Amino acid sequence: MVSPQERLQPVRCLIDHSLLERLETWGKTLASRPSVAVHYGDTLPLSYAARTALLIGLEELKESEEAPLTDYELEGVPCALGVAMPRWFREELDTTAKLFRLSRVQVIRLALDRGLPR
Repeated sequence: MVSPQERLQPVRCLIDHSLLERLETWGKTLASRPSVAVHYGDTLPLSYAARTALLIGLEELKESEEAPLTDYELEGVPCALGVAMPRWFREELDTTAKLFRLSRVQVIRLALDRGLPR
């Protein structure tokens, strides 16, 4: 039986289309790796790519130790992103948000931006 802490729950936010395009490209890059293709083939779920990019971005944010100086406003028409995450992941996002005095959504946007290749 899965504990309540390990159940995936959705986290939703609005992101720029450019960030979504980078996320889709990252997903294709990950899907092309043999170790990932064995499990997912050539169609990697967007949520898997998003969680991977968020982990990388959160690590970079923590290493910087300085409040990020970035414009958090969305440009153009935003698109919705929903990613299922375990409780520990959401708590990590919230802890990072408190550290930099940002909202969870701002941290998600910033972590995706830093975690995705340009």
